Amino acid sequence: MVKNPKFAAFVKRCSTEVRGAHSIPDYVAKPFQRLLKYPLLLKEIIKYTSASDPELPVIKEALAILLSAIEKINSNKAHSDSLRTLINLNRSIVGTKQKNLVHPGRTLIFEALLVKIEKKSLEPRKCFLFNDVFLECKEFKDATGDKLKIIKYMSLRYLEVEDVPDKGDLRDALRVRIFKDEDSTNPRRPTFLHSSMSDVFSTMESQPIPTTPGGTAIGIPSHSVSQPALFNNNTQSPYSQSTLDTHSQSSQPHAIALYCFPTPADKKAWFTKIKYLQENQDTLF
Repeated sequence: MVKNPKFAAFVKRCSTEVRGAHSIPDYVAKPFQRLLKYPLLLKEIIKYTSASDPELPVIKEALAILLSAIEKINSNKAHSDSLRTLINLNRSIVGTKQKNLVHPGRTLIFEALLVKIEKKSLEPRKCFLFNDVFLECKEFKDATGDKLKIIKYMSLRYLEVEDVPDKGDLRDALRVRIFKDEDSTNPRRPTFLHSSMSDVFSTMESQPIPTTPGGTAIGIPSHSVSQPALFNNNTQSPYSQSTLDTHSQSSQPHAIALYCFPTPADKKAWFTKIKYLQENQDTLF
């Protein structure tokens, strides 16, 4: 509608002329809502149709076709919603490291306000986990509203995550080793990509992810969650450089970072999802 003022004016005029309880979006959704009711109708017809009735196979075939169409519509809607999310996120990113986040097959999985432990400070970071990229951003405001500046754009193919045991004030943290920066032409292939998922769960089996009464996993952070307990007004980091620099003996990463999560469930959700995506990279990327 932004590119077609006449159509936008038409929709606005129709919206003001519509009477009753339904709006234009309600009427647009009507055909799909009606489609969802037909399987119930067909199932009832099948229930009361004799097995010897020659029409029974035809009704069953119609039901199968209808269910397949509904599944495809739901899949397309999910893709459309994901694409809209990526476009809106892309619009909010500014700066010299601006990236085009809209790619075929890319979906946003988690987003959270984390705390990154720098050498001498604690920095709040807005982080996004896609099915192929870990994105670290800094939030700020300008004249047009909330904006994001990309700090790190990390391909899941070339990073390693490691659970960091709680120690003192250090809680709910993951260590991320980056084996290829965004400008590198000679990436170092980390050996962790060949590890087993059993290694992942053995380190975190004592921290089950809680669920809601409806069965939805809790632990997907959002704008509404509280900041990690580690983050406060103290800008000094109490952690030694050795804590930040611990790395595997098998390969040398380009960079290492520590990220602290709001809760243990949040940390486990990100950790296990990243490991899963890395093990299935050939089919997911």
